[in-house]
Amino acid sequence: MQENSRYAVGLDIGTTTIRCVVGHIDATTGTPTIVGVGSAPNSGMRKGVVAHLGGPAAAIDAALGEAERMSGYQVNAASIGINGTHIISTKADGMIAVGAMDHEISPDDLLRLEEVATTGKVPANREILEVVPHSYRLDGQDNINFMERYSFIEWDIARYLNESSGFLQMLSFINMASPVISFFIPIFFLIFPFIILKLQGIPIDVTTYFNTLK
Repeated sequence: MQENSRYAVGLDIGTTTIRCVVGHIDATTGTPTIVGVGSAPNSGMRKGVVAHLGGPAAAIDAALGEAERMSGYQVNAASIGINGTHIISTKADGMIAVGAMDHEISPDDLLRLEEVATTGKVPANREILEVVPHSYRLDGQDNINFMERYSFIEWDIARYLNESSGFLQMLSFINMASPVISFFIPIFFLIFPFIILKLQGIPIDVTTYFNTLK
């Protein structure tokens, strides 16, 4: 396989079996195609909880090795699926000050809010795997959709643009200028044919052009 080829790897950690799947990502469509699979019996786990580390570690190596040999890829990272009583979800609240009234909510503000909501809320023997925002409140208003209200990008393929302050500022400017843009668009389409006619050397003046439109 080419080193610059895109691929995705999934690893399922089960109590009795560990399975691995490798998919090649089509550069044009983004569609994955399974090119390698592997599985190995697992020991050392009880109800999804690791009781003996050696068993799952060996099974993971065996499943990954089988999938690597079949696909031709060397796996360096994978998305892991694991279940058990040790994985729980909890709800935590946080609150921050966002400054002046004209301050626009930014991705940094949301990250700071997540940090405040999770700091000190998790026991010492626990680790946060993922933070999923449930709802927001701004100045007493509930269920604020920041993605929609503040022009954030929701498409998965373009979510990285949410990290670009320059792009978000440009998007905000476009939203603020949209009334002006809406006003000039009909005017542009009205005079655009006249400009094309002049570029083609057709002898026509403004008065004749507007009389023809009538």
